[in-house]
Amino acid sequence: MEAGRIGFTCTNDGVLAAKKSGTNSIGDWVCLTSFPENFYKLTGDRIIDVDKTWVFDSNPYVNREDTAEQIIDTKPAWFRYGRNSPVMMSFADSLMSLLGTDKLPWLRHPKFYRYEDEEIIPTRIIFHPEGAQNKSTPRVLKYSTIQYILEKYKKFDICHVGGKDDDSIGHGVHDCRGMDLWEVVELTSKAAIFIGVDSGPYHIAQAYPRINRKLIITEDQFKTDWPRDSYILDPKRDVTYWYDWDTMFFNEFGIDVGITTSYLKI
Repeated sequence: MEAGRIGFTCTNDGVLAAKKSGTNSIGDWVCLTSFPENFYKLTGDRIIDVDKTWVFDSNPYVNREDTAEQIIDTKPAWFRYGRNSPVMMSFADSLMSLLGTDKLPWLRHPKFYRYEDEEIIPTRIIFHPEGAQNKSTPRVLKYSTIQYILEKYKKFDICHVGGKDDDSIGHGVHDCRGMDLWEVVELTSKAAIFIGVDSGPYHIAQAYPRINRKLIITEDQFKTDWPRDSYILDPKRDVTYWYDWDTMFFNEFGIDVGITTSYLKI
């Protein structure tokens, strides 16, 4: 790809205006944070941040001063892997494939360029039981699943993150609902464990690979998104497309299903 005055965005249906197209998902933008550094190391140029999205506020590899002459729409990376491979090596690599290179990414996970040297609090758990309200299948853990986790980890320092209108789970946890997103990033950076659904906070946790991430696929997701016989991550199914390989997958059933383990073993 010829470098120089190139920008990027994340769209739906080819509309090059993220805010107009409705692509304002926290997780989507967090997934993109590896792209500027990899673009820079491939081309030697900083890529133009067309939408000036918050996740790039501290990213040294974006250009917010110039106007892009060419714009890369990154949305296809979620649904089309440009490598001759049966499975995706990483979402960062799917983004790299948009650049027409056979080089692998230098950075393979999200990155905020903030709070990377924070001391880990061994007992801190980020718990996110409800999310993705903008999706066709909202991801909300059942009451019984939540209660099991609270009991299982009752000696831990549980921080409940999410939207200000998410349901309270009580039980002496730290109520961090409605926090500013950068506050959630800082809170997460010090955590030892993340437990929750596939939503923005999960992807924030991906930016800190030292965090033990336990992702729970909800019962409703199994009914609509996940094939019950899925034993591998299928790069053609968007529900599995942007998870990293070191994520631990759980379900809300009393048995193991496919690549997921019962929440009773969490």
